[in-house]
Amino acid sequence: MRTFYDVHLETGQGPIINPFPLDRSRRAGRANAHHNPMDQFKRGRKGRYRPKVSKRICDEQFNEIFAGLKYHRDRALLAFWVSTGARAEELLDSFQGDVYPGDQLISVTRKGSRDIQQIPASPDAFVWLRLYQEEIWKRGAPRGRDQPLWFTLRRPFRPLTYAAARAMFQRANELLGSNWGIHDLRHTAAWRMAQDPEMSITDVQWILAHASLETTQLYTAPDQHEVIVNTRAYHQRRASKPAQTPAPPAPGYNPESLRTLFGDPSRPSGLNLLSRRPDLRPAVIGKVPPPPPARRSGNSGPSSRPVRYLRHGRPPAPVRSRSWSAWTALRCEAPTSTHTIRGGLGRSGCWRGWRRCPGLPGGDGGWLPVPRSRAR
Repeated sequence: MRTFYDVHLETGQGPIINPFPLDRSRRAGRANAHHNPMDQFKRGRKGRYRPKVSKRICDEQFNEIFAGLKYHRDRALLAFWVSTGARAEELLDSFQGDVYPGDQLISVTRKGSRDIQQIPASPDAFVWLRLYQEEIWKRGAPRGRDQPLWFTLRRPFRPLTYAAARAMFQRANELLGSNWGIHDLRHTAAWRMAQDPEMSITDVQWILAHASLETTQLYTAPDQHEVIVNTRAYHQRRASKPAQTPAPPAPGYNPESLRTLFGDPSRPSGLNLLSRRPDLRPAVIGKVPPPPPARRSGNSGPSSRPVRYLRHGRPPAPVRSRSWSAWTALRCEAPTSTHTIRGGLGRSGCWRGWRRCPGLPGGDGGWLPVPRSRAR
Protein backbone atom coordinates (compact mmCIF):
# COMPACT_ATOMS: atom_id res chain seq x y z
CA MET A 1 0.00 0.00 0.00
CA ARG A 2 2.82 2.38 0.83
CA THR A 3 4.67 1.60 -2.41
CA PHE A 4 1.49 2.19 -4.41
CA TYR A 5 1.21 5.74 -3.10
CA ASP A 6 4.96 6.33 -3.54
CA VAL A 7 4.72 5.52 -7.25
CA HIS A 8 1.82 7.92 -7.73
CA LEU A 9 3.66 10.60 -5.79
CA GLU A 10 6.66 10.32 -8.10
CA THR A 11 4.50 10.52 -11.22
CA GLY A 12 2.45 13.41 -9.83
CA GLN A 13 -0.86 11.53 -9.98
CA GLY A 14 -1.38 10.81 -6.31
CA PRO A 15 -2.01 12.79 -3.14
CA ILE A 16 0.32 15.39 -1.73
CA ILE A 17 1.59 13.11 1.06
CA ASN A 18 1.67 9.37 1.54
CA PRO A 19 -1.12 8.31 3.95
CA PHE A 20 1.06 5.35 5.02
CA PRO A 21 4.40 6.98 5.98
CA LEU A 22 7.39 5.09 7.22
CA ASP A 23 8.74 5.43 10.69
CA ARG A 24 11.05 8.43 11.08
CA SER A 25 14.04 6.21 11.78
CA ARG A 26 13.61 4.50 8.38
CA ARG A 27 13.01 7.47 6.11
CA ALA A 28 16.70 7.90 5.28
CA GLY A 29 16.97 4.67 3.30
CA ARG A 30 15.84 1.13 2.79
CA ALA A 31 15.43 -1.04 5.82
CA ASN A 32 18.35 -3.42 6.49
CA ALA A 33 20.26 -1.96 3.54
CA HIS A 34 23.69 -2.63 5.10
CA HIS A 35 22.81 -5.65 7.17
CA ASN A 36 25.62 -7.99 8.18
CA PRO A 37 24.61 -11.56 7.26
CA MET A 38 26.34 -12.80 10.42
CA ASP A 39 24.00 -10.80 12.65
CA GLN A 40 20.33 -11.25 13.32
CA PHE A 41 17.75 -8.87 11.94
CA LYS A 42 16.48 -6.21 14.31
CA ARG A 43 12.78 -5.88 14.87
CA GLY A 44 12.10 -2.29 13.85
CA ARG A 45 8.90 -0.40 13.29
CA LYS A 46 7.60 -0.47 9.73
CA GLY A 47 5.21 2.45 9.74
CA ARG A 48 3.42 4.90 11.95
CA TYR A 49 -0.07 4.29 10.59
CA ARG A 50 -1.46 1.01 11.82
CA PRO A 51 -5.27 1.19 11.71
CA LYS A 52 -7.08 -1.42 13.78
CA VAL A 53 -10.02 -2.81 11.88
CA SER A 54 -12.85 -4.17 13.98
CA LYS A 55 -13.38 -7.91 13.56
CA ARG A 56 -16.99 -7.81 14.66
CA ILE A 57 -19.88 -7.49 12.26
CA CYS A 58 -22.63 -5.18 13.41
CA ASP A 59 -26.22 -6.34 13.27
CA GLU A 60 -27.16 -4.14 10.30
CA GLN A 61 -24.33 -5.41 8.11
CA PHE A 62 -24.89 -9.00 9.18
CA ASN A 63 -28.53 -8.75 8.17
CA GLU A 64 -27.50 -7.41 4.77
CA ILE A 65 -25.03 -10.24 4.25
CA PHE A 66 -27.61 -12.79 5.37
CA ALA A 67 -30.21 -11.34 2.99
CA GLY A 68 -27.74 -11.60 0.09
CA LEU A 69 -27.39 -15.38 0.40
CA LYS A 70 -29.23 -17.54 -2.16
CA TYR A 71 -29.37 -21.03 -0.64
CA HIS A 72 -30.65 -22.52 2.61
CA ARG A 73 -27.30 -24.22 3.17
CA ASP A 74 -25.47 -20.88 3.26
CA ARG A 75 -28.04 -19.37 5.59
CA ALA A 76 -27.79 -22.36 7.94
CA LEU A 77 -23.99 -22.11 8.00
CA LEU A 78 -24.01 -18.41 8.91
CA ALA A 79 -26.69 -18.96 11.54
CA PHE A 80 -24.63 -21.70 13.21
CA TRP A 81 -21.36 -19.76 13.01
CA VAL A 82 -22.78 -16.60 14.55
CA SER A 83 -24.78 -18.39 17.28
CA THR A 84 -22.32 -21.08 18.38
CA GLY A 85 -19.02 -19.24 17.95
CA ALA A 86 -17.45 -22.41 16.54
CA ARG A 87 -14.55 -22.26 14.14
CA ALA A 88 -15.23 -22.80 10.45
CA GLU A 89 -13.41 -26.15 10.27
CA GLU A 90 -15.07 -27.43 13.45
CA LEU A 91 -18.55 -26.90 12.05
CA LEU A 92 -17.72 -28.23 8.59
CA ASP A 93 -16.42 -31.52 10.06
CA SER A 94 -19.75 -32.34 11.76
CA PHE A 95 -21.91 -35.32 10.78
CA GLN A 96 -25.66 -35.64 10.49
CA GLY A 97 -25.81 -37.62 13.74
CA ASP A 98 -24.17 -34.75 15.65
CA VAL A 99 -27.29 -32.57 15.47
CA TYR A 100 -29.83 -32.63 18.31
CA PRO A 101 -32.68 -30.26 17.36
CA GLY A 102 -34.78 -31.16 20.40
CA ASP A 103 -32.04 -29.98 22.79
CA GLN A 104 -30.74 -27.25 20.44
CA LEU A 105 -27.27 -28.78 20.55
CA ILE A 106 -24.69 -29.63 17.92
CA SER A 107 -21.49 -31.63 18.47
CA VAL A 108 -18.21 -30.33 17.08
CA THR A 109 -14.63 -31.59 17.23
CA ARG A 110 -12.41 -29.00 18.83
CA LYS A 111 -9.35 -27.80 17.01
CA GLY A 112 -6.57 -28.26 19.58
CA SER A 113 -7.63 -31.07 21.88
CA ARG A 114 -9.74 -32.93 19.27
CA ASP A 115 -12.40 -33.43 21.92
CA ILE A 116 -16.07 -33.71 20.97
CA GLN A 117 -18.08 -30.96 22.61
CA GLN A 118 -21.78 -30.18 22.47
CA ILE A 119 -22.53 -26.47 22.14
CA PRO A 120 -25.93 -24.76 21.98
CA ALA A 121 -27.18 -22.91 18.92
CA SER A 122 -30.08 -20.59 18.14
CA PRO A 123 -33.48 -22.00 17.09
CA ASP A 124 -33.27 -20.18 13.76
CA ALA A 125 -30.12 -22.11 12.90
CA PHE A 126 -31.92 -25.46 13.25
CA VAL A 127 -34.83 -24.17 11.16
CA TRP A 128 -32.53 -23.24 8.28
CA LEU A 129 -30.69 -26.54 8.69
CA ARG A 130 -33.92 -28.51 8.35
CA LEU A 131 -34.89 -26.57 5.20
CA TYR A 132 -31.46 -27.26 3.70
CA GLN A 133 -31.62 -30.98 4.51
CA GLU A 134 -35.09 -31.42 3.02
CA GLU A 135 -33.97 -29.63 -0.12
CA ILE A 136 -30.77 -31.60 -0.64
CA TRP A 137 -32.27 -34.98 0.28
CA LYS A 138 -34.87 -34.56 -2.43
CA ARG A 139 -32.03 -34.15 -4.89
CA GLY A 140 -30.44 -37.48 -3.89
CA ALA A 141 -27.82 -36.47 -1.31
CA PRO A 142 -26.59 -39.22 1.06
CA ARG A 143 -28.62 -39.58 4.24
CA GLY A 144 -27.46 -41.22 7.47
CA ARG A 145 -25.95 -40.55 10.87
CA ASP A 146 -22.43 -41.23 9.62
CA GLN A 147 -22.79 -39.00 6.56
CA PRO A 148 -21.35 -35.46 6.45
CA LEU A 149 -23.68 -32.67 7.46
CA TRP A 150 -22.65 -30.21 4.75
CA PHE A 151 -22.49 -31.08 1.04
CA THR A 152 -21.81 -29.24 -2.16
CA LEU A 153 -24.91 -28.17 -4.09
CA ARG A 154 -23.81 -29.75 -7.37
CA ARG A 155 -23.52 -33.39 -8.27
CA PRO A 156 -21.61 -35.45 -7.42
CA PHE A 157 -22.31 -34.51 -3.80
CA ARG A 158 -19.06 -34.08 -1.90
CA PRO A 159 -18.35 -32.87 1.63
CA LEU A 160 -18.11 -29.09 1.80
CA THR A 161 -14.55 -27.87 2.33
CA TYR A 162 -13.26 -24.70 3.92
CA ALA A 163 -12.21 -23.25 0.57
CA ALA A 164 -15.72 -23.69 -0.84
CA ALA A 165 -17.31 -22.13 2.25
CA ARG A 166 -14.89 -19.21 2.10
CA ALA A 167 -15.72 -18.65 -1.57
CA MET A 168 -19.43 -18.64 -0.71
CA PHE A 169 -18.93 -16.02 1.99
CA GLN A 170 -16.72 -13.95 -0.30
CA ARG A 171 -19.46 -13.79 -2.93
CA ALA A 172 -21.83 -12.44 -0.29
CA ASN A 173 -19.27 -9.78 0.61
CA GLU A 174 -18.96 -8.67 -3.00
CA LEU A 175 -22.64 -7.79 -3.08
CA LEU A 176 -22.14 -5.33 -0.22
CA GLY A 177 -18.61 -4.20 -1.02
CA SER A 178 -17.29 -5.45 2.33
CA ASN A 179 -14.31 -7.59 3.22
CA TRP A 180 -15.41 -9.70 6.18
CA GLY A 181 -14.00 -13.14 6.88
CA ILE A 182 -15.54 -16.30 8.25
CA HIS A 183 -13.53 -16.00 11.46
CA ASP A 184 -15.14 -12.60 12.02
CA LEU A 185 -18.39 -14.44 12.67
CA ARG A 186 -16.71 -16.11 15.65
CA HIS A 187 -15.71 -12.68 17.01
CA THR A 188 -19.28 -11.48 16.47
CA ALA A 189 -20.71 -14.43 18.39
CA ALA A 190 -18.31 -13.89 21.30
CA TRP A 191 -19.14 -10.18 21.43
CA ARG A 192 -22.88 -10.81 21.46
CA MET A 193 -22.57 -13.30 24.31
CA ALA A 194 -20.31 -11.01 26.34
CA GLN A 195 -22.76 -8.11 26.02
CA ASP A 196 -25.47 -10.08 27.78
CA PRO A 197 -25.31 -9.23 31.53
CA GLU A 198 -26.86 -12.61 32.40
CA MET A 199 -23.96 -14.50 30.81
CA SER A 200 -20.57 -14.60 32.51
CA ILE A 201 -17.23 -14.41 30.75
CA THR A 202 -16.37 -17.93 31.89
CA ASP A 203 -19.40 -19.27 29.99
CA VAL A 204 -18.16 -17.53 26.87
CA GLN A 205 -14.73 -19.07 27.43
CA TRP A 206 -16.24 -22.55 27.62
CA ILE A 207 -18.25 -22.10 24.42
CA LEU A 208 -15.25 -20.76 22.52
CA ALA A 209 -13.05 -23.56 23.95
CA HIS A 210 -10.27 -21.22 25.05
CA ALA A 211 -7.66 -22.53 27.45
CA SER A 212 -6.98 -19.06 28.88
CA LEU A 213 -9.42 -16.38 29.90
CA GLU A 214 -7.10 -13.72 28.46
CA THR A 215 -7.72 -15.10 24.97
CA THR A 216 -11.46 -14.75 25.46
CA GLN A 217 -11.05 -11.13 26.57
CA LEU A 218 -9.39 -10.34 23.23
CA TYR A 219 -12.64 -11.29 21.51
CA THR A 220 -14.74 -9.10 23.78
CA ALA A 221 -12.63 -5.91 23.83
CA PRO A 222 -14.64 -2.90 22.53
CA ASP A 223 -13.42 -0.88 19.59
CA GLN A 224 -13.07 2.90 19.36
CA HIS A 225 -16.46 3.57 17.77
CA GLU A 226 -18.34 1.60 20.44
CA VAL A 227 -16.50 3.36 23.26
CA ILE A 228 -17.37 6.78 21.82
CA VAL A 229 -21.05 5.87 21.42
CA ASN A 230 -21.29 4.45 24.94
CA THR A 231 -19.54 7.49 26.45
CA ARG A 232 -21.92 9.90 24.71
CA ALA A 233 -24.89 7.92 25.96
CA TYR A 234 -23.44 8.05 29.48
CA HIS A 235 -23.16 11.85 29.40
CA GLN A 236 -26.73 12.15 28.12
CA ARG A 237 -28.04 9.93 30.91
CA ARG A 238 -26.11 11.91 33.49
CA ALA A 239 -27.42 15.25 32.17
CA SER A 240 -31.03 14.07 32.12
CA LYS A 241 -30.88 12.40 35.53
CA PRO A 242 -32.96 14.33 38.11
CA ALA A 243 -31.34 15.60 41.26
CA GLN A 244 -31.75 13.22 44.16
CA THR A 245 -33.12 14.66 47.39
CA PRO A 246 -31.61 13.27 50.60
CA ALA A 247 -33.80 10.92 52.57
CA PRO A 248 -35.16 12.19 55.91
CA PRO A 249 -33.34 10.96 59.03
CA ALA A 250 -34.70 7.99 60.90
CA PRO A 251 -36.79 8.56 64.04
CA GLY A 252 -34.73 9.21 67.12
CA TYR A 253 -31.97 11.29 65.47
CA ASN A 254 -31.61 15.03 65.89
CA PRO A 255 -31.48 16.72 62.45
CA GLU A 256 -29.28 19.48 63.83
CA SER A 257 -26.74 16.98 65.11
CA LEU A 258 -26.68 15.11 61.81
CA ARG A 259 -26.22 18.39 59.95
CA THR A 260 -23.31 19.29 62.19
CA LEU A 261 -21.60 15.92 61.76
CA PHE A 262 -22.19 15.29 58.03
CA GLY A 263 -22.77 18.80 56.72
CA ASP A 264 -25.76 20.51 55.18
CA PRO A 265 -26.60 19.03 51.72
CA SER A 266 -28.00 22.38 50.57
CA ARG A 267 -24.73 24.22 51.35
CA PRO A 268 -21.29 23.70 49.81
CA SER A 269 -18.93 21.49 51.74
CA GLY A 270 -16.05 22.86 53.81
CA LEU A 271 -18.09 25.12 56.09
CA ASN A 272 -17.30 25.00 59.76
CA LEU A 273 -19.68 24.88 62.67
CA LEU A 274 -19.82 28.65 63.15
CA SER A 275 -20.84 29.31 59.54
CA ARG A 276 -23.67 26.78 59.76
CA ARG A 277 -24.81 27.87 63.27
CA PRO A 278 -24.72 31.66 63.57
CA ASP A 279 -26.58 31.47 66.89
CA LEU A 280 -23.50 29.92 68.48
CA ARG A 281 -21.13 32.76 67.62
CA PRO A 282 -21.92 35.01 70.66
CA ALA A 283 -21.77 32.07 73.04
CA VAL A 284 -18.43 30.88 71.69
CA ILE A 285 -16.64 34.10 70.98
CA GLY A 286 -17.83 36.73 73.42
CA LYS A 287 -19.48 35.01 76.37
CA VAL A 288 -16.92 32.56 77.64
CA PRO A 289 -17.06 32.50 81.47
CA PRO A 290 -13.93 33.55 83.36
CA PRO A 291 -11.52 30.86 84.53
CA PRO A 292 -11.32 29.82 88.18
CA PRO A 293 -8.65 31.47 90.38
CA ALA A 294 -5.13 30.13 90.14
CA ARG A 295 -3.28 28.48 93.03
CA ARG A 296 -0.18 30.29 94.30
CA SER A 297 1.89 27.41 95.63
CA GLY A 298 2.86 23.99 94.36
CA ASN A 299 2.94 22.54 90.95
CA SER A 300 -0.68 23.22 90.29
CA GLY A 301 -0.52 23.37 86.53
CA PRO A 302 -2.18 26.13 84.57
CA SER A 303 -3.81 29.00 86.34
CA SER A 304 -7.01 28.77 84.35
CA ARG A 305 -8.99 26.29 82.39
CA PRO A 306 -11.28 27.08 79.48
CA VAL A 307 -14.93 26.13 79.25
CA ARG A 308 -15.70 23.20 77.04
CA TYR A 309 -19.25 22.56 75.86
CA LEU A 310 -20.37 19.20 74.57
CA ARG A 311 -23.04 17.78 72.30
CA HIS A 312 -23.40 14.61 74.34
CA GLY A 313 -24.49 13.89 77.89
CA ARG A 314 -21.06 12.95 79.21
CA PRO A 315 -18.16 15.20 80.24
CA PRO A 316 -15.03 15.40 78.15
CA ALA A 317 -11.72 14.02 79.27
CA PRO A 318 -9.68 16.78 80.99
CA VAL A 319 -7.01 18.14 78.72
CA ARG A 320 -3.82 19.61 80.11
CA SER A 321 -3.03 22.87 78.44
CA ARG A 322 -1.46 26.17 79.51
CA SER A 323 -3.08 28.17 76.74
CA TRP A 324 -6.56 29.61 77.21
CA SER A 325 -7.05 30.00 73.46
CA ALA A 326 -6.24 26.32 72.87
CA TRP A 327 -9.65 25.26 74.19
CA THR A 328 -12.66 24.99 71.91
CA ALA A 329 -16.11 25.93 73.10
CA LEU A 330 -18.87 23.69 71.79
CA ARG A 331 -22.52 23.65 72.64
CA CYS A 332 -24.00 21.03 74.96
CA GLU A 333 -27.46 19.61 74.31
CA ALA A 334 -27.62 17.41 77.44
CA PRO A 335 -30.36 18.06 80.02
CA THR A 336 -29.54 20.65 82.64
CA SER A 337 -28.37 19.47 86.05
CA THR A 338 -25.73 20.31 88.57
CA HIS A 339 -23.43 17.57 89.75
CA THR A 340 -19.73 16.75 89.90
CA ILE A 341 -17.99 13.93 88.07
CA ARG A 342 -14.64 12.86 89.32
CA GLY A 343 -11.76 12.50 86.94
CA GLY A 344 -7.99 12.45 86.97
CA LEU A 345 -5.19 14.13 85.12
CA GLY A 346 -2.21 12.40 86.66
CA ARG A 347 0.32 13.29 89.30
CA SER A 348 0.77 16.95 88.34
CA GLY A 349 -2.76 17.73 87.23
CA CYS A 350 -4.67 20.66 88.59
CA TRP A 351 -8.26 19.78 87.72
CA ARG A 352 -9.77 16.56 89.03
CA GLY A 353 -13.22 16.56 87.43
CA TRP A 354 -15.99 18.40 85.64
CA ARG A 355 -19.10 20.07 87.03
CA ARG A 356 -22.44 20.55 85.26
CA CYS A 357 -23.50 24.18 85.28
CA PRO A 358 -26.94 25.21 83.91
CA GLY A 359 -26.13 28.91 83.82
CA LEU A 360 -23.70 28.83 80.91
CA PRO A 361 -24.35 30.62 77.59
CA GLY A 362 -26.99 28.95 75.50
CA GLY A 363 -29.41 28.33 78.33
CA ASP A 364 -29.12 24.55 78.35
CA GLY A 365 -26.09 23.96 80.49
CA GLY A 366 -22.52 22.90 80.00
CA TRP A 367 -19.46 21.44 81.74
CA LEU A 368 -16.97 23.38 83.85
CA PRO A 369 -13.60 22.08 85.16
CA VAL A 370 -13.51 21.57 88.92
CA PRO A 371 -10.28 22.26 90.87
CA ARG A 372 -8.65 19.53 92.86
CA SER A 373 -9.76 20.95 96.17
CA ARG A 374 -13.44 21.20 95.12
CA ALA A 375 -13.68 17.78 93.45
CA ARG A 376 -14.00 16.02 96.80
